[in-house]
Amino acid sequence: ICVLLPAILLFRHPLAARIMQLFLVLASLEWLYTLYQYVVYRQAHGQDWMKLVYILGPVALFTLLSALVFQTRSLKELYGLIKKNDVL
Repeated sequence: ICVLLPAILLFRHPLAARIMQLFLVLASLEWLYTLYQYVVYRQAHGQDWMKLVYILGPVALFTLLSALVFQTRSLKELYGLIKKNDVL
């Protein structure tokens, strides 16, 4: 799915942008869930878990913030979320 989903962006349709945004939000939630699982596991085994948080935390945040790219004026125009002459 992760490899094929960006192909949807080839279609300049509002639904394509919204599907991608939804996927990015869900992917960030998956990163957070994975982080939680690993932290619990490492704590249970007495292993260091802070490095894991320092790495996967920003990955989840970056993935979530990537969904905001579709809120820029240029991408809204490109995917037909607004008309070129509309005022934000």
